[in-house]
Amino acid sequence: MFDLGTPEYFTAEARQQGPAKLKQIAAGNANNQKAKKVINLLSKNGKSLREIAIRI
Repeated sequence: MFDLGTPEYFTAEARQQGPAKLKQIAAGNANNQKAKKVINLLSKNGKSLREIAIRI
């Protein structure tokens, strides 16, 4: 049998906090920070989004 969690996590407020927490975790991820620097550098050098995506 599976447990879906506690009911307080299914409130509208809790559902809004979920994506915010994931964004916070992603912003603190070292790999994401490195990728952001590379993206900014390539963008400043005139690379297209397609070229940047291929590079990363």
